[in-house]
Amino acid sequence: MKRFMLLTLLAMGALVVFTPFAGAQETAASKGKLIINELKATGVDDNTVATLGDVLCSHVASKTTDYDTMCAQDAKVILQSKNNEVLLGGCDDEKCLAEVGNILQAKLVLTGSIGTVGKKFVINLSLLDVEKGQTVARATHDVASLEDMLDGIKSAADKLIKNIKK
Repeated sequence: MKRFMLLTLLAMGALVVFTPFAGAQETAASKGKLIINELKATGVDDNTVATLGDVLCSHVASKTTDYDTMCAQDAKVILQSKNNEVLLGGCDDEKCLAEVGNILQAKLVLTGSIGTVGKKFVINLSLLDVEKGQTVARATHDVASLEDMLDGIKSAADKLIKNIKK
């Protein structure tokens, strides 16, 4: 009888401990996936653009609850582990991005570029619907200095986030 009670208590304890994890997995499975592609640098230092890409990914992830956000580096690791020839960073047209999105089972891909026009820095972002294979939203934001780019990338992202619906 003691053994039965002990096994029952252990089973109940396991249910209490593992039930939250099961719910989290179910919630994650019901979410769509949003991939943030590497930003293209045009007239701006590659390291600066890579850092701004990381800021973009963190910002979007903190603002969108309906999607699991995957940063470019994470997506590259998965693509490489699947021995896929298509690399996320070398992909900049809608057809290629849709193909990568399908491979990674994403619903949306966010891509863009950072460049200069005269003395201004320009941020261009696009949101691609993988299933439709077309861009569904665009945002442009310009700033006067590199220091303003942090706020600028977030402002451009906020414009696109309004278009992210499950």
